[in-house]
Amino acid sequence: MARTRDPFQPLHPVFLRPRPGLGWALAVISALLLGWLAWGSMAHPQVQPELIQQGRILYQSETFTAAQDTWQKAATTYQTQGDPLNQALALSLAALAAQQLGKDSEAAALLEKSQTLIQPLGDSQARRQVEAQIWSVWGQQLQQQREHQTALQAWQRASELYRGLGDKGGESRSFLNLAQGYAGQGLFRRARQQLQEAEARLESLPEDQEKAELLHQLGQAYLRLGQVAEAHRILKQSQSLAKQTNPGGLDPIRLSLAHTLRAAGKMEAARSLLQTVVNQTEDARIHLQAQLHLARLSLSLPEIPSLNQLQQLQQDVDALPLDRVGLWARLHWSHTLLQGMEQSWPVSATQQEALAASLALVVQQARHIGDVQLQSLALGELGSLYEHTQQWEAARQLTEEALLQVETLISGARLQVRWQWQLGRIYRVQGDRERAIQAYAGAVTILYESRDGLQAVIAEGSISYADEIEPIYRQLVDLLLTEDSTPEQIGQARSVMELLQLAELDQFFRDACLDLQPLPRVQLEDLDASAAVVYPVMLPNRLELIVSLPHRDLIHYTIPVPQPEVETTLSQFRQLLETRTHRRFFPLAQQVYDWLIRPALADLQASDIQTLVFVLDGALGSIPMAALHDGEHYLMETYALALAPGLQLFDPLPRPRQQWQTLAAGLTAPRQGFPALTYVQQEVELVNHVFSGEKLLDQNFTKVQLRSALEKVPFPVVHIASHAQFSSQPEDTFILTWDDRLTMFQLDGLLRLTQPQEATQLLPIELLTLSACQTASGDLQAALGLAGVAVRAGARSTLATLWYLNDEASVQILNQFYQELLDSQISKAVALQRAQQFMLNQPRFQHPIYWALFVLIGNWL
Repeated sequence: MARTRDPFQPLHPVFLRPRPGLGWALAVISALLLGWLAWGSMAHPQVQPELIQQGRILYQSETFTAAQDTWQKAATTYQTQGDPLNQALALSLAALAAQQLGKDSEAAALLEKSQTLIQPLGDSQARRQVEAQIWSVWGQQLQQQREHQTALQAWQRASELYRGLGDKGGESRSFLNLAQGYAGQGLFRRARQQLQEAEARLESLPEDQEKAELLHQLGQAYLRLGQVAEAHRILKQSQSLAKQTNPGGLDPIRLSLAHTLRAAGKMEAARSLLQTVVNQTEDARIHLQAQLHLARLSLSLPEIPSLNQLQQLQQDVDALPLDRVGLWARLHWSHTLLQGMEQSWPVSATQQEALAASLALVVQQARHIGDVQLQSLALGELGSLYEHTQQWEAARQLTEEALLQVETLISGARLQVRWQWQLGRIYRVQGDRERAIQAYAGAVTILYESRDGLQAVIAEGSISYADEIEPIYRQLVDLLLTEDSTPEQIGQARSVMELLQLAELDQFFRDACLDLQPLPRVQLEDLDASAAVVYPVMLPNRLELIVSLPHRDLIHYTIPVPQPEVETTLSQFRQLLETRTHRRFFPLAQQVYDWLIRPALADLQASDIQTLVFVLDGALGSIPMAALHDGEHYLMETYALALAPGLQLFDPLPRPRQQWQTLAAGLTAPRQGFPALTYVQQEVELVNHVFSGEKLLDQNFTKVQLRSALEKVPFPVVHIASHAQFSSQPEDTFILTWDDRLTMFQLDGLLRLTQPQEATQLLPIELLTLSACQTASGDLQAALGLAGVAVRAGARSTLATLWYLNDEASVQILNQFYQELLDSQISKAVALQRAQQFMLNQPRFQHPIYWALFVLIGNWL
């Protein structure tokens, strides 16, 4: 139940983004008003915009009632002066303030009146400017009412007007709004495109306060979409420009930068920046906001706030007005405090009562203003509080009501996941396993359906994959796999693990870029009647095995060994395997065999299984299955072996094997701090000897020449013999070329060039070999990088190494593997098995360090 990050959107220059539409309204209001002052004062020099400026200051200080009153007073003044154009603009600004106060009907009426005022006016630049800004505010109103498509149309109209006026700033604001609209519909790639358009327009603006503020809003928008690096870059530009043009506006930018640092995992840097704001700001609002940031950050740091600090923050939050900003601040603080209670913060019973009262007040006010999302969050947080205090029935009722509020919202997926998960936990404690499974399954389904948006919020730091996403899958599998599980429930558990494999790769890529295929309609026995698929599942208190056998229902086996013991054993086993001078790995090789193979051995033998395909979980992916030992034989002596990131992530069907052409590339010389690879030239020569093809060695192995070679010929086999590293972090996963490092994403782009340009459907290469790579030392999840490269490259099969070995053994085993592949009657898995057995039979190479390092990933046929 541990959850270390809140699910809310990032803090902005106000406490929290009120709801999806209003946050972006707050994000652009300052720049919008600056734009108005720039043209308004020139168009009407006899009218001093003091009231407009006063309203702007009040709005930015979150005094929304006074801001609305001031702008409506300005509208009355313009009406008296017979200036309907500026009257319309002032009314549209008053509508923004009314939105923040929850007066949606009043805001709509103000906007309708503003449009009525400009309709009879003749066409002019000033009229089009006001009309554009009215359309912008209308878009916010429509977005707030969940009318996403209509909001997009309003913002498109505003964008067209700004473009016709040549107003780059206004056009940039429109792109920010359009990004909000697309994000509200889950179209995150289109949203990112809009932000790129906004950035392009900003480049031509003068270096002034308006540009600094627009850059700030752009940086925040990038962060909301999970583009952390882009957000940090833009915010640094905003900070630099604000120092020159508006030093008083630096604190909000610093808060945004702190959030970006937190999203990047730089907790100490974020804390230092927030502490600077706390110590230096003269704005009470900013001071409290920074303190709330620091409290949330404390959840990820060793220090625990004192009881006095927590009580003072509670008092400060309770003193806020009951407008939307104040309500969201209460929710933000409540969630932080609930998380702190799970981490043993000194929260007294009195403060828990105050927290419950505060949340009840938010529920009441949210109902009053008709804010469904706000109401759902407050109800769900109350349910979480009662869950924490073990008042299960009250927790269930509140959580069910919270879920009911957001089930019909387009933008409610994240909250549905939260409340379904919370309900599942509560049902489980209450002993209702069936309803718990239904709730968890609902959460998993929504997680899959909202993958793109999920990656954005994980990346920007609003939620934690490890604490708030992965546990949902594993807890569901835990519920499904019991002593009396039905075949249907075992099948559901297998499907959940397939989805977890996909979620892990999405998290690794930081993008939902993979297409999940349905589990093969062709039965396993029709693909390979001698193959079994093994799914080991690591749960906190046990290891589960799900085994798919031909002509059999799925079977599962339970091994009562806790996860920490499994991970410690695997780490020690891997370390001992890489030491060729002794064989102390044998006891651990037998232990892992006893966990993963022996429970299913009788069933495997009864089905005459010849090939084992492992869908490995977590740290198991860094262990060579070939080196497992039954006391007499290595596993690869009995079975051909392959790994799969999941049967739904690659094409399992066999293909006729034709005469292969091979592109072989590699480095022999030391480059970029990596040592020479003595046997690479020999390796490349043997590949070209077995298959016809082309080679790229040393100076010829550059990204440019690799691209050129792949553009010319659709090679079915690509063999790369160069230093490579796989890590759980994509930025640390690469292949070395003569002139650079080929990243995982660049590899994807290059290898897909091997497909015919005129093809309507990409056909992946048959085999990618990476023969001098290694998984990062000490990284239990490093195999994720290996799986990531295999899947991202699009190859049907990938042959790679788990550790680096500069030895003639690698040449021999590869030569034998390719020679075996010439026999089209055997599978790739059997070809690798025979090559490994060939090495084992040579006295010099009997230690698994020489042959167990090679693993086949993907299609084994």
